[in-house]
Amino acid sequence: MAAVTLFLTGMGLINPIGTAIALEPFGDWAGIASALLGFLQMAFAAVGTAIIGALPVGPATALAWVVLSGTTLAGAAFFPMLRTESSER
Repeated sequence: MAAVTLFLTGMGLINPIGTAIALEPFGDWAGIASALLGFLQMAFAAVGTAIIGALPVGPATALAWVVLSGTTLAGAAFFPMLRTESSER
């Protein structure tokens, strides 16, 4: 339980700051951007849960595969943006 408490404390500190940083460029559209961010978080969690339930392996193995796949997809989406940022400098 100590590890879970530590993890959730960190998430409680990081999530609001990350959300504020993500919404900063949107100014007048921050409400819509916040709603979209919340929707995407819940939608991807639902899809991930459905995939975990559908995979023909144990729950821990399925979770590991879904987390690995999500991390790979997030990196594939993020790294081209990082390269664009550094090439503009």
